[in-house]
Amino acid sequence: LHYYCTTQHVRTVFLITCIMDKGDRFTGHAGFYAQHRPSYPSGLMHILKGTYPSGTGDVGVGLRDHAHEAVDVGAGTGISTRVLLECATKRVYAIEPNQQMREECVKSLTSEFGERVVVMDGSAEATGLPSHSVDLIVAGQAFHWFAPEPTLVEWQRIVKPCRETGLNANVVLFWNTNDKSSEFTVDYENVLAAHSPEFLKTREKNETGRGSNLVSFFQPISTDSRTVFVTEFPPSYTKYTVPHEQTLDLEGFIGRTLSASYMPTEPPPALIEDLTRLFDKYAQAAPASASARLLSIPLSTSVFVGKIC
Repeated sequence: LHYYCTTQHVRTVFLITCIMDKGDRFTGHAGFYAQHRPSYPSGLMHILKGTYPSGTGDVGVGLRDHAHEAVDVGAGTGISTRVLLECATKRVYAIEPNQQMREECVKSLTSEFGERVVVMDGSAEATGLPSHSVDLIVAGQAFHWFAPEPTLVEWQRIVKPCRETGLNANVVLFWNTNDKSSEFTVDYENVLAAHSPEFLKTREKNETGRGSNLVSFFQPISTDSRTVFVTEFPPSYTKYTVPHEQTLDLEGFIGRTLSASYMPTEPPPALIEDLTRLFDKYAQAAPASASARLLSIPLSTSVFVGKIC
């Protein structure tokens, strides 16, 4: 909170309220989130390790085995944290404001990775980490909830410059999005809009918030007293787009839907009926079963690799 105390009282209250709201949004959804949200494609790990065959000469981040410490901000249930751990990072700090999500993260990761993962209560704007303590910051699906300016100030405080780490970047942002060209996506989003007044607002926030945050986030000029955002220069990051998909049975498809913060934690029967009809329309027979059917949801993973100091 001390990062906000020099601002006007109204702005301070607004930022604190936003952080609390963000932390509470997924209460009641954590179990569905842990079980049914999509993971990330193997291409993300290659980008982090600097082995992604982009064909453009881009070198990715360049993580080396057991050499770097990273923080996953807005870690949720640990889906993105796992990617970092499987890159053989020395240690990963998983920062998450929601208690239920943190509990799922601990359950998912600590027995497998032990002391290499540290799950902490905190937010993008106030991580609780010491200054210049991590080599790399990553954020996944949660990025659109962050307040860009205080987040940038905090991240510049905790991350080491690339010249000290040997990495090609010190921030990586990534998230999965539904394939907008897919007929399934159109039908699916129509069902979501029909059953959740919050869906359209959240979708707009995702699309415009991530875009506007990115424009300013990777273009700061740091001075001794403040951070100035510059808009007249091209973005100082590299974007990768990696094809992805998620394959689910009916239970998984319903669970994935209920993992969203804008959906009710106790779904009405009409929602389940509409999801079941949609599943029946698009699901295909499973290769190894005469009766089971699976739904393949087309996704795209956007990855942004850059420096903030």
